[in-house]
Order: sequence, then structure tokens, then C-alpha cells
Amino acid sequence: MLEESVKEFVKKFITIIKDKKIHILSHFDTDGITSAAIMSKTLERLDKHFSTKIVKQLNDEEISKFPSDRVIIILDLGSSHINQLSSLKNDVFIIDHHEINSNSKQILILNPKLYEDKLDLCSAELTYLVSKEISEENKSLAYLSVIGMVGDTMEKDINKIRKKIIQDANVITKKGFLLYPSTRPLDRALEFSSRPFIPGVTGNSAGVYECVRLQSRAPNC
Repeated sequence: MLEESVKEFVKKFITIIKDKKIHILSHFDTDGITSAAIMSKTLERLDKHFSTKIVKQLNDEEISKFPSDRVIIILDLGSSHINQLSSLKNDVFIIDHHEINSNSKQILILNPKLYEDKLDLCSAELTYLVSKEISEENKSLAYLSVIGMVGDTMEKDINKIRKKIIQDANVITKKGFLLYPSTRPLDRALEFSSRPFIPGVTGNSAGVYECVRLQSRAPNC
């Protein structure tokens, strides 16, 4: 179901963007930034004129700033702003994986939440599927979608589509130590670590302190 929707999405996408300038808006996180990178490179290879903007969130003020003469492509955002976006005169495309509050015939949306199989794919993976459908040359961008997938911590579920994307990227999968989020100080990351569970450290701030203080001499480090 999703694969067929990608084909239909791309068919309309290619038709609508012909001879038009494009504005890309994407989310300010790993998934959003890699989505924007994939789409930007895809449009560059199509020799399209486009601009790209990365934002922390989509709101009415940001929507009001959209250039009126451009096709709008929204990545990793937009599913909760369908009503506001429907009022625009622009052609609008959304590639997103977040909860969607409504649908619109005026907006072309690619979101796994709309389909019965509801495959849990991030926006970078969806954008890559669109890019690859546009041209096989874009298989070289698969690695960006893998980075987006890991950034959204979706590597725990390797479904059939994700497995194919990983193969396209020539990535070797291995299990390793997971520190999440990477923005936490090391002591807090160790305390909240559960993959793997570290006896005497996970959930134990005193144990973390002792582990860090003694480094490799600590029994559980």
C-alpha cells in the first residue's frame, strides 16, 4: 500500500513542480535535516530552483511567511497543520510520519499513519523512497535516510522496507551500546541506560558516580 502511494505521490510531484520554483521547510532534528538533505540533492539533480529552511516547529507565523509563488514541500512536519495549510494557494506536499489530525484533497500527503499497514518509517526514509522513485541515481542518498532513522531511534524495528533501505545504503548492522539522548552529560546517560542494563549503574546515580570515578577499576564498568 505504501509503495503504491509513493509511486502516485511522485507522479503528481513531478508533474506539479515542472517549471516552478520550490520552497522546502523541514524540522530541526536529525530526521528533519537528513530529509531536507535528501530532498535538496534530489531537486539539485533535477536542476530545480529551490530554497531550504530548517525550523524548530511549524506554526501560523511560519506558514504566513511561505513565498506565494513557490511549491511548498514540508518534511517531518505538517501533519497537525492540515487545516491551516489547506487555506494556502500554493501547491503543498507533506512527507511526514507524525500523527495526522485531518486529510485534504488540496494537499498531497505521504504519511504511514494514513495506511492500514502503518509501517513505522521516519521522514528521512519516506523522503528517500520518494527520491529513489524519481531516479535510481538517488540510491546514493540512502545513507542519509539511515542517519535519520537512527536519529529517531527507529533502528529497533527492521521492517521489510527499512531492511531494503539499509541494503541500499550498504550499511552493516551491529548491536552496540546505546546512549540516549546524546545531549545528556555522560553520567546522566549512563544512569538512564537500558541497552544494555548495567547492574549497579542503571537507575543508580551513586553507582554512576563510582563507575566514572574509578573508571575501568569499577566492577561493572
